[in-house]
Amino acid sequence: MLHTTVGGFLMSRIKCGVSSLIFLISSVLRTSNFLRSSWARKDNLIGKFDYP
Repeated sequence: MLHTTVGGFLMSRIKCGVSSLIFLISSVLRTSNFLRSSWARKDNLIGKFDYP
């Protein structure tokens, strides 16, 4: 009884950790993509102002 409870607890903890890790990685990738696109837009604006 105790063994199965510990196993289920560990499995649920592992599943929770994996799902949170996937969520964290996807949010980091989304943030980096957003920053990259905003930096590209800023570079385009700076380029327009630098070279009229």
